[in-house]
Formats: sequence, structure tokens, C-alpha cells
Amino acid sequence: MKDLTRIEQKQMRHLWQERRERLLAAEEQEEAPALNDNGPSESLRETLIHQAAPQADQLVLVQSVQAPALSYSPIDRGLILAQIEVVEPLICLTKLDLAEKRSAIDKVARLYRELGYAIVLTSAQTGEGIASLRERLEHKHSIMIGEAGVGRKSLLAQLDPGYGKRGKTEDRILEASNGAAVRCRISSFELARGLEITTLEEIEMACLLGLQP
Repeated sequence: MKDLTRIEQKQMRHLWQERRERLLAAEEQEEAPALNDNGPSESLRETLIHQAAPQADQLVLVQSVQAPALSYSPIDRGLILAQIEVVEPLICLTKLDLAEKRSAIDKVARLYRELGYAIVLTSAQTGEGIASLRERLEHKHSIMIGEAGVGRKSLLAQLDPGYGKRGKTEDRILEASNGAAVRCRISSFELARGLEITTLEEIEMACLLGLQP
């Protein structure tokens, strides 16, 4: 968490503690925790994510393991954002074929899974993990975010080679939690097998959290 601000570090520690407590409570009750059984409430429709996609119920955090190198801060900030927006997070690590040490990536995945987060390891080059990703995307409306170069378009091409013809793109100005105007490019796709995905581009995670004016 060293790349996060002090406020974000505090939020992250609180988030992890809350997650652990919920998992323990769920085990005691012998039932899985449910963050969003009935979809986002009407009072949350105008949060930043729901401005971009009102029906979104999943936030896909795309991060490459190499080229660019794996960075934890976008993932952790994304988890904070998912909690604020009341959507279920899904961590998607890409470019698995470029990993120097697979064991190190498996260790990262195990860490987040132990905290109760869903994570998929993928490679658009080899096709590894794409079936698992598709399964996680089915019957949901997902928002996909990630920094430049992490492989979002390659993932979309694996999910549906004709994705470019199935979407529409617009430039929008959203309002962050601190009232700041956030400019971004929103692309909405209706892909094969009923997958609904919206991508947010040309925007930094810090802006989504309202940390920059």
C-alpha cells in the first residue's frame, strides 16, 4: 500500500478489516456474504460509476503483470471505489504469459482471495483464464477500468472478436464525490453470449475517487 495516500491507506485497512469480519460472520452463519443482492439502490444511482452505467453491478479491475509491471495501488484504489459505489469487484490480472515468476503471481492472487475478493488470471495471447473471465461476466453489467496498456482491448477481443462493431463510444463529464468534474471516454458493448460491458478510458483511478480536482 506504499503508493497510496495516507487517507487511502486508512480506507484500505478499514476495508480489509471489514471484509474479514464479514467473511467470519458468513462462516458462522454458513452462508456466503452478499454485497449487492438486489442491485444498486436508487439513492446510489447517481454515484460516479452509475453515472456511466446506471445498471452496473460489477467493477472489473484490469491490471497487467508485466508491460506495464504489476502495480498494487490501482487494484487497491479500485477496491475502495467498489465499496463506495456498492458494486462487486472483480480483479483481472492480464498478460500472464509475460510473468517472470508464475509463483509470485499465484501468491498475489492467493492474498486477495484470502481477503474474499474474486480474481482471475488471464492471457490474451494463450487464452488462459478467458473462459473463467467470461463466466464471471455472464448475467452482469460490468464496468471495466484499468490504466493504459494493461490489455483491456485484448480481453474484449478474446471475449468477442467483433467487439469493435458492437459498441458505442462517447466523451462524458462525470461528477466525482468531491464535486469535481471528471472527463472520460465511455464505451458500452453488448457482446456475444449476452455480455454487457462498459469501459472507462482516459481517466485515472485517483480522479474516480475524487482525489484530484
